[in-house]
Amino acid sequence: MGSASPKALRLHTIIMFGLVLFTILLAGIAYAVPWYSDTFTYTSTGIFYSQNTTWSLQKVHQNSNILNLEINRDTLWADMKDYPTLRDMYGVSMGFTALALIVAGVIGICVLYVQFVRKFDKVRLVVRIIIRVVCFVLLIVAIIAWGVMLQHPTKYSDDYKKSQNRDCNLNLCKSFQGTYSGSFDMNFDGLGDVTGNEVWGPMAGFWLMVVATVTSFLLCVEVVRAWVMKHDD
Repeated sequence: MGSASPKALRLHTIIMFGLVLFTILLAGIAYAVPWYSDTFTYTSTGIFYSQNTTWSLQKVHQNSNILNLEINRDTLWADMKDYPTLRDMYGVSMGFTALALIVAGVIGICVLYVQFVRKFDKVRLVVRIIIRVVCFVLLIVAIIAWGVMLQHPTKYSDDYKKSQNRDCNLNLCKSFQGTYSGSFDMNFDGLGDVTGNEVWGPMAGFWLMVVATVTSFLLCVEVVRAWVMKHDD
């Protein structure tokens, strides 16, 4: 099968580079925004109380509101001594998200090199091979970055048991995401002390990396298509 036309080559390069840039953008934003949250609200004897906890790759943020008094607290993962397992899990997500940024950047540089450097044919051949291999590395890295987060209930439960010396019956320990309306055992005595609502589950950072996985997959498809069709030979 013959080589593609210059127009097809340019289109192929634009698509690949666009996918790379979009992946970098997604991973970059995911690195900075919250990945998981838990929001709990209830009213007791006319007093409204709410607590929202968000987990990001760098810290844990807690926002509490009682009697219209709002309290905000940030805790770095390095200081979360009671939750070492959960801390390590977020560390893995952080590492692989950062690695996704680096790998995507390498692919982008390689794509530009092949497009604009017309000399050194042997080097360009090696760069093409790098693109073919590294795009699949990017896909795997992106999957791991958000995939480990599916262990959130298990990791939270393990740390809770060790730090509180009792089994974790919190909703956070039962499922990855969900909503609940009903009674809550605030005193851990087996009785429903208050009635309230809770919502927990993944946030923007998690979903951005899921989308980054999709763009990484599309990039791999484009690379394989170009290889089969000999667009870059």
